[in-house]
Amino acid sequence: MIDRRAPGPRSRRKTRGALLGPAPVAVAVAVAVAVAVAVAVAALPAVADAPTGAPPIRAPLTSSVVDPAGRTWLVVPMGILSQATNTFWQLFVRPPAAGAGWTLVTPPGVADNGGLVATAGAGGLQVAVLPSQDLHFSPLASTADGGRSWSPGLVPAALDASPDALAVAGSGAVAVVDGGRLLLEESGRSGSWRRLRSAADLAPTGAAAECRPIAFSAAAAGPDGSVVVATACHRTGQAGLFELAASGSGAPTAIRVPVASGSRARTLRLVAGDGGVAALLALGGRRGDRLEVATLAAGRATVSASFRLDPGESLVASGSVPGGGIFVLLRGRRGAERLADERLGRWDSLPVPPRGTVAAAFSPGRIDAVTVHSSTLIDYTIDAGAAGWRRAQVVRVPIQYGSSG
Repeated sequence: MIDRRAPGPRSRRKTRGALLGPAPVAVAVAVAVAVAVAVAVAALPAVADAPTGAPPIRAPLTSSVVDPAGRTWLVVPMGILSQATNTFWQLFVRPPAAGAGWTLVTPPGVADNGGLVATAGAGGLQVAVLPSQDLHFSPLASTADGGRSWSPGLVPAALDASPDALAVAGSGAVAVVDGGRLLLEESGRSGSWRRLRSAADLAPTGAAAECRPIAFSAAAAGPDGSVVVATACHRTGQAGLFELAASGSGAPTAIRVPVASGSRARTLRLVAGDGGVAALLALGGRRGDRLEVATLAAGRATVSASFRLDPGESLVASGSVPGGGIFVLLRGRRGAERLADERLGRWDSLPVPPRGTVAAAFSPGRIDAVTVHSSTLIDYTIDAGAAGWRRAQVVRVPIQYGSSG
């Protein structure tokens, strides 16, 4: 067992330089941009209620992703999870070296009780802090050195509570904000954001007429600088996936995904990988509730086999799989967890993870399952072909309870 004590808040600030809090000039710019975005959002029509029939399962923020450098990033809540102001979201990273453990690298300086959303790209990792308490925009932090240092920024509106509400695309990023009504685009990592699309923009177009989009739910980097977005649909038999050109101009292209007639579909995740963009779909209908993965590449979608959901089963965590694919961590009504991953159209179930597992991570040559006990994270790993899990690491995180009001 390895005991890696994370540095305390003060030492973290010293080793990582400036806090996330932007400088006064940046704050003034942020306020001006946020006001402009707020005016634009106020002019949009209200988001309609989602249609009934799709499985009630949702994608929580707990997730993991492997960046192009081979580092694995893990987003997980810690603290007293039954109390919003004493729930503190943490970010961990594990380098690709064999035998390496997890290191706490949560960006300092902003209360993250609302949650974290992380997205990886060629330039490193971007992390957004979801608004909580009196915050009405989303602070942003970027790192190109594995979390040793952070550069501050912000999304000038409230980022959605979705693990794929933020995506690195082209030379900038895109963000799903304000309840999915609006998609913003950052230009060239300059910190300047503009309105890219609204969900209402899609509704009249021919490509979206069959779906009748309700709201954006996820975004991912597509080919040649394009952006793939997911929307909820009013109509059955539709997945609601569209590709937007890199320039943001022109009509969106609908990505046709075979969905059984009469089935309701909800896109839970959009994950960009080497083989294209993987969309995790939750479907409901006469065939029961199930998960499928649609891999979007070369303008077409290839759909995996179905993974049946037990009645009352919920999604606890999800993330990317090296080489393309998605994993899911599920919990049944009686608290039992099961872990499965989809690759090349096929689902594989792993040995039952340790009881109380709240997160998982798939890295090249390694799979991790994580339990959390207040401020202590316990990591378990499983070797290829092994029948059980072994404890690999314990990380104790200094949490200042009561510091968020």
